[in-house]
Amino acid sequence: LWVLLFCAALGLLLSWSSERLLHWLAFPSHTRVRTHWSRQLPFPAVTLCNNNPLRFPRLSKGDLYYAGHWLGLLLPNRTARPLLTELLRGDEARLRWFAKLADFRLFLPPRHYEGISAAFMDRLGHQLEDMLLSCKYRGELCGPHNFSAVSADGRVPSPRCPSPRPS
Repeated sequence: LWVLLFCAALGLLLSWSSERLLHWLAFPSHTRVRTHWSRQLPFPAVTLCNNNPLRFPRLSKGDLYYAGHWLGLLLPNRTARPLLTELLRGDEARLRWFAKLADFRLFLPPRHYEGISAAFMDRLGHQLEDMLLSCKYRGELCGPHNFSAVSADGRVPSPRCPSPRPS
């Protein structure tokens, strides 16, 4: 009797589970959109992003020493990642530059390092002036002063993803 009840319960579980699994595999979706049109926008919502987080030619030896692992350039023992050196083999000048930068044999690291902060990102990040080639809104010229730097991931504000601010 117990075996019969167990088999019946298992059969019901599998039938209900299979129905839910098939429903999930069908990727059901329902989207409702409500649009309110504004007659006049003070400034459009535009985001400019550069997927490269930093300008690597601006890296200093201290930056690489302290943040190289976080940037994915160095292994925890502060040696260059093999994949990075393999990628740089096609460009001898960049490989020599990086090898010189990553040579920490006679390097005395700075005592106080700012770490990965807003100042670090501002110094090494892409500047809006370099990314914004031209800007015109309603016949008037606009420029970097119309934008403010925000972070795409919510941690450190960065000029790599500036968003417009109302004038």
